[in-house]
Amino acid sequence: MKRKRHTPERSIHKLRQADTELAAGQPIAAICQKLQMSEQTLHRWRDQYGGIRPSCTAWGTHDSGAVAPRHSPRRAASGFHARR
Repeated sequence: MKRKRHTPERSIHKLRQADTELAAGQPIAAICQKLQMSEQTLHRWRDQYGGIRPSCTAWGTHDSGAVAPRHSPRRAASGFHARR
């Protein structure tokens, strides 16, 4: 099955929905099931898009005007590339 890719705007929209549901007292597992996402994705998006407004996602800036954090891919410490 092909993976879904969400735009930053869509991710932020789902984060806001999740925050609204959490404020209403819903458990995280139920919220994630309703939004069709895993808990891991919810937490990853919170780390990545936590303080970003949807209007800022096109430029990659936070509310404060700072550049949005970009997580670099993790590389293995062992293997071919580590021995170079």
